[in-house]
Amino acid sequence: MIAFMFQTIYLGVLSIWDIKEKRVPVFPLLAGGAVLVLFAIYTCLMGDVQWRTLLGGIVPGSLLVVLACLTDQIGKADGLVVMALGAQCGLRRCLMLLFYSLFFISVFSLVLMIFFKAKSSTRIPYLPFLLVGLWIGGVR
Repeated sequence: MIAFMFQTIYLGVLSIWDIKEKRVPVFPLLAGGAVLVLFAIYTCLMGDVQWRTLLGGIVPGSLLVVLACLTDQIGKADGLVVMALGAQCGLRRCLMLLFYSLFFISVFSLVLMIFFKAKSSTRIPYLPFLLVGLWIGGVR
């Protein structure tokens, strides 16, 4: 429960920056991500979660970071946040979180395009949809 509250606050703060500034400051991104990863490591050390859950959850975020480096279409911050969240929730739940967030951003983008408020080249902040996916999907 504490982890979910911290995840929500972390994503909420980063989402505000993502919406307003179209970028995320490095220090809050890395500091919050480090806290999430350290909490995941702590749960592994206490025996509540297996190490493969932690490592498997990092995979989707790692792929996003690699894609962000290869293309300029995805923000590196998005991948780092998914890595931190994935470390806590594991591969299956991380993929579910990605599914929900991508579904909601797709619907939002479609609505914008239908009403001629956006083009295919319009940049939309992803972190708010990750936050909605966290709430709706119940990833804890």
